[in-house]
Amino acid sequence: MREKGNILVISTDIPLKFEQVKKSLKENHNLLWTDFLVLCALSELEKSSYFIQTSDIIKYIGRNRGWVYNSVKRLKGKQLIGQEKPDRFNQPSEVWINGMGHSLLNRVFRSMRLNEIDMI
Repeated sequence: MREKGNILVISTDIPLKFEQVKKSLKENHNLLWTDFLVLCALSELEKSSYFIQTSDIIKYIGRNRGWVYNSVKRLKGKQLIGQEKPDRFNQPSEVWINGMGHSLLNRVFRSMRLNEIDMI
């Protein structure tokens, strides 16, 4: 894993769709509102692999820009729910924020069949 600031690395086997995001949120009631906004931004992407600046996600979100920016800064480097780092870093269906497990989003992305999401 290379350090590149706020770059989100996404590798999926299917495009995310907004309806999938909403369905997953209904099944995971303890997701944060910030997670929902970021998921909405990600659901608009069309290709299967991306290198996305955090600022691009914030730009998409628009009027919630400042609030989301601060929320993303708070999320970076913090483990929101107890979850140990897996033995293999590139374990499928894992979500990492600066190398730490983010189990709230893990459940959503796993249900969407995402292979790997890293913030590096």
